[in-house]
Amino acid sequence: MKISIVVPAYNEEKYIRPCVESLVSQDFVDYELIISLNACTDNTEGVVLDVAKKHNFSNLKIVKENRKGVSYARQSGAKIAQGDIIVSCDADTVYPKNWLSQISKYFEENNAVLFYGSVRMNGGPFYLRFLARYIYTLFLHISRLFGKDNVTGMNFAYRKDFFEKAGGYDLNLKSAEDIYLGQKLKKYGKVVFDPKIFVYTSPRRFQKGFFKFLWFHIKNYWNVFILKKQPSDFVDIR
Repeated sequence: MKISIVVPAYNEEKYIRPCVESLVSQDFVDYELIISLNACTDNTEGVVLDVAKKHNFSNLKIVKENRKGVSYARQSGAKIAQGDIIVSCDADTVYPKNWLSQISKYFEENNAVLFYGSVRMNGGPFYLRFLARYIYTLFLHISRLFGKDNVTGMNFAYRKDFFEKAGGYDLNLKSAEDIYLGQKLKKYGKVVFDPKIFVYTSPRRFQKGFFKFLWFHIKNYWNVFILKKQPSDFVDIR
């Protein structure tokens, strides 16, 4: 089983190095890393190439997507993926060394169509780290109990063949593209959530204010799962 990792990157030169360092150091054997440069105007590509050279990592692909938007970036990366399983990441997130090995078991042993895990905060104040580790994970459990899998874009994976059957990402979305894809894929088979498989993401979205961030996601959750409407767009932070 081959795995393709797709990382969308819009002007991520300040954040992407630790992410790529963690991804090229996985203990899984057969995988490729795809960086989808999304209308970048900085040195993101140079940072990625430097890390790959440093680690002598040859299974790197770079795709340039000039249409700005995370859905375009994820879709462009998925289109060139050669793996049976496509794994979704975020450029400001760090991944444990055995992350791919753990994920692969759910597709090999449980015949999953979609897998997603939990998130922890890489730095930031104590209350943010507490909320991410315990309260957000509890929220994911509760949402799943009601049949509403709240897929996290920086920590999920899916079978490529079913991704293609489902029509891929909704390119009209600039946020919640991960949740929408999860809703489409669950029609084809088993969805697995394991909070023990977690990743460490940056607290940068909270720079605009904790309650502003929280309100944005409450509105999006209500629009997506209750009103069946499109989510709001993210505001650029870089």
